[in-house]
Amino acid sequence: MFKNPPLLLAHTASCDNGNFVTEDYIIVKDQGQYTLKDRICPHRAYLMHNTGDVVKQIECKLHGFCWNQQGEPSNDHFYKLANKGDITHGRSGLLFQNFTEPDAEWVDIIASEKNIRYTKSYTGRSNGSWLWLMDLNSDLLHFRQNGVHPRQSLETPLETLELRQGDGWCQQINATGFWLFIFPFYQIDYEPGRLSINRIIPDDINNEYGFSWHNQIYYDDNVDSISRSVFEELLISTYLEDVEVVEKTKRPFFPLKRGVNKWENHALHWADWYLKNKISNKDD
Repeated sequence: MFKNPPLLLAHTASCDNGNFVTEDYIIVKDQGQYTLKDRICPHRAYLMHNTGDVVKQIECKLHGFCWNQQGEPSNDHFYKLANKGDITHGRSGLLFQNFTEPDAEWVDIIASEKNIRYTKSYTGRSNGSWLWLMDLNSDLLHFRQNGVHPRQSLETPLETLELRQGDGWCQQINATGFWLFIFPFYQIDYEPGRLSINRIIPDDINNEYGFSWHNQIYYDDNVDSISRSVFEELLISTYLEDVEVVEKTKRPFFPLKRGVNKWENHALHWADWYLKNKISNKDD
């Protein structure tokens, strides 16, 4: 649907204790470099490990075949693990393909988190439109009392939010941190010592309906268990409210052309990105 959309895989902290498993790949850190290895076993196409796993050794449970950091067999077989490309990471520590970190404050803030650790993952799926989900995230008009997020709108009034945007991203700054959206698949939630990376995985990249999602959670060791529970409870409950909204939105996505007020500026920014990057029939 889009021309070379960004791929945000994880934070470098995900590989502190081993190789990190994503929906599509296994992230391998070898001599300070990050590469992607195929998650599908080359022997009988078995899907290795679970999304969100951190594994010391890449192993196919079907037949017990294993590989080293270079993708070479490390026990009695001759199959090599396919390399799926290198990963770039800038000051933030976020691992990307097809995206260059901007000169922005959000990069500096995430980069300042030197001691965060990957902790857990949440996953789920929906039959709704993932295009409408990004529109909902970008559009803050619904973010008010008695709106989509009644609890969070009481805790974070619209008037306290600051909006920033750049090439392929928008940021909404609140009293304790920020929400960052990298088009078209990613949401980052940040508070000091707390980082969440959420990825949308379409069932079919050419169909807006049907997706799964994977949310990675990172904490600094100094964040206590109560603060972690509060962060996750609000994070997941708010996200499920968003998912419920897109499941009730029954028309195919259409980009916003004119905003009612400044709270729709990010929805207009998303619409502009969508129109510029969508592959037209003549591009196919």
